[in-house]
Amino acid sequence: MGDGEFMVREWVEIELGGLKDIVYAQTGRTGFNKYPFEDIDIRQAFQWTARAGIGSDESDGQVLRLRHNAFFKDDSGAASFKAANNYKVEMVLISDNYDYFNDEMLIKNRVEEEKNIVTDSYVRFILDGNTNDYVSIDTGSDHSGIANFNLRLNGDFIYKDSKKMSNDCDVMVTRVWYYQEMTEPEPTDDERQEEAIEEFNEEYKNEQGDGDLTTNPCGAGFIYDPVLDRCVIDENAPPEWTDYIIVVGAFALVGVAIGVIQWRRS
Repeated sequence: MGDGEFMVREWVEIELGGLKDIVYAQTGRTGFNKYPFEDIDIRQAFQWTARAGIGSDESDGQVLRLRHNAFFKDDSGAASFKAANNYKVEMVLISDNYDYFNDEMLIKNRVEEEKNIVTDSYVRFILDGNTNDYVSIDTGSDHSGIANFNLRLNGDFIYKDSKKMSNDCDVMVTRVWYYQEMTEPEPTDDERQEEAIEEFNEEYKNEQGDGDLTTNPCGAGFIYDPVLDRCVIDENAPPEWTDYIIVVGAFALVGVAIGVIQWRRS
């Protein structure tokens, strides 16, 4: 980090492809420092497919379809995903079980979106690795260690111990963010002054319900000093008309005084 710079951290959207790309990239890796999931578990039966209209990267088979098999035990699809630290992952689930995500929801208004699409049930949410968020699906309740449907966000279970879907479920990743360290330049004095003026005017608007009071919160002849954090005399400010009167008056007084002295001497 150079002089005049400071470190900030912010969420930055990154492009990692769809869920299939992410899963294949992480297979056999440890650490997961470049990918958004700390843990992935996918079990039979499943397939990679496409689903039009959801996200922008599903046309090339990026959708994980967890199949439901009602006749053969341990043959239904299941999966679980836990977000990695410093990653956020937006995911979409679509179940053939109509109204499933609405019926099983324990806490309302905590997901990004929940609705029905024709005969399917749809939910969209964001896993945050910094709060240990995860989702698990077992379409046929066939696999130990994976819940029928659990979704934990920020420590709260939005869905928990839900009944089995008994239908296929499509799983996809639509967006990914990384909590990235970035350097930004220190603000200049002019930028600090601009910010001070904006804050002053915003406060005035809130109080008066009117337009800007002034473009200088310190008043004519003064300027905001961002280092001292107060108003100081603006040495570069043009003199006001009152200043001219004072100067002329001062010269006039001096002239009168000189005239009086000379009169007395005569």
